[in-house]
Amino acid sequence: MDNNLCHVLVTYDIANDRKRVKYATLLNGYGFRVQKSCFECKLTNKLYKKLLAETRKYFEKDEDSIRVYLLNDRCKITKLGIDVEIPGDDSEFL
Repeated sequence: MDNNLCHVLVTYDIANDRKRVKYATLLNGYGFRVQKSCFECKLTNKLYKKLLAETRKYFEKDEDSIRVYLLNDRCKITKLGIDVEIPGDDSEFL
């Protein structure tokens, strides 16, 4: 992965309300909220690494769960239900 954009999915379950709100605010700077605790982002390699570094500040190892999925070009995204508009989104809506 170089400076091409990659698709990143971030899901989180953070027990502390203040940290959860701050993390959601941070993620808003990287991508778009698609569900209450789920963001989709299109990032360069540099921004992806920066997001991972910043993410470490927002969770307690024994209480919280944050998952950051780096999706490859062959992944197909199909949306069902309420459509969240994301600029440059090329996913299929059913």
